[in-house]
Formats: sequence, structure tokens, C-alpha cells
Amino acid sequence: MLTVDLNGEAVAYPYDVLQEVQVVNDTVGGQPVAIFWTAGTASALDAGSVAEGRDVGSANAYSRLVDEQELLLGPRPGYTNPKHMINTEALQRTYNNVRMKWDPHFEWVVNESAPWTPLPKPLDQIALALVGTCGAYRMEIDYPFDAANYYGDPSFKEIPIHTPPERLDFAHEHYDRTHVTKDPSAGFPLSHLLEFAGDGTIGRFVDPAISFSGFLPQPRQLIQETAPAAASRLLAAGAEAALLVPC
Repeated sequence: MLTVDLNGEAVAYPYDVLQEVQVVNDTVGGQPVAIFWTAGTASALDAGSVAEGRDVGSANAYSRLVDEQELLLGPRPGYTNPKHMINTEALQRTYNNVRMKWDPHFEWVVNESAPWTPLPKPLDQIALALVGTCGAYRMEIDYPFDAANYYGDPSFKEIPIHTPPERLDFAHEHYDRTHVTKDPSAGFPLSHLLEFAGDGTIGRFVDPAISFSGFLPQPRQLIQETAPAAASRLLAAGAEAALLVPC
């Protein structure tokens, strides 16, 4: 059992529970913490359990504050037990907020069909695509996303990779656009990926880039129609991997 004691509040996390969920996002004593369980690192004190064939593992607690920002941490790639992640404080607040303000029938969408896929070759040989969900569009060329729609806008836009950043704007009402307004590359880093392609960090920057507006309480059309269409467009352009920039 791992115990976290902060500011007069103590919380115990049993190892058998941690082994099942792997990561717990919690708040103890007013401080956001993350509890990680790692397999295969039992100590000499666990010799009896190891002899019985049980993987005791080990657990550690870490702060979730980085540069005054509270992070929400997830399990290792490929781990598929998402119900435990939904029952965290930050996700529950988001769930309640979306149901109260926009869609009373909102439910989390759990991806159980796309396995963890490693890169097929080194990054400097990869044709890399850019996919953003910050609502980027080209001013005076593209019609902005329908950001005010209660159910979101499932469409996507193809943005040529040589589009100057100053020609981009963002249509999205569910995040603070202060930083992308000052520097569009913060939300749609065309210039950075062009630089990486130029210096050989990546093999090639796939043209076009794809832009979505990420707020979609009802994602059926995205899942069944527009996301497959965007993926097909990138595959036709030769993409071997994609960098997702969410907002």
C-alpha cells in the first residue's frame, strides 16, 4: 500500500487497485498528485509474493503541477482500461460541465479499435503529417468553423503547408485563444515542421495539413465520416505518421 500525506490529509492507495488502474489522478491536501504503479520492480521484502507468482510492482507519487499548470496523466500506451481514467476529478468536472452547458446526453467516447502503433522507421525517414484540433483556418480563403454550434463542427480543412502563419486564424470557443492569436504556430505549427523537414529532423512534411475544431459532444459524424475522409486524404498524400496538436 502507498500512502500520500500532504497538508494534514493522508490517503492510502492499495497495490492491488493500483495494479489494475496503473495511474491515479487525485488531489491530496489541496495538492494535485499522480500515483503511478510499475510492474516488475518488487523489492526483497516482497519475496513471498514473488515466489507465489504475483507481480507486486512498485508505486510512487508525483506532483501534477508543472509551471503552475495542472496536468492530467494517463496510463502507458496500449493500456485499455479507460473507465478508471474517466472517474478522475478533472475529467468528471469536464463531463459535468459539457452535460450542463451544451449536451445533456453527452458520454465519453472510448477508443477500443486503434491499437498502439510504433513508428515503422526512424523519424528522419518518416513522411509526417500535421493534424490540429484548435480550429485553424486560412483567413479570406476558408469559411471559419461553426464554433458557436452547441454540437460542434465535425468538418475539416486542408491547409497547404506553406501557408504563412499570419494568414491563419482560429474558430473555437472552448479554450483560451490568447496564445494562438499571438503566435498561430502554438496551435498549428506549420513553420516548425517545415524547419524540421529542412534540417532533416523529419523525412518529409506532408502537404496538406489537416485542421479540425475539436469541440464535439456528439462525435458520430466525425468518427464515421470526416475523420476517415481526412485520414484517406493524408494517406493519399503519402503520410506515414501524423503529429496531433490538440487544444
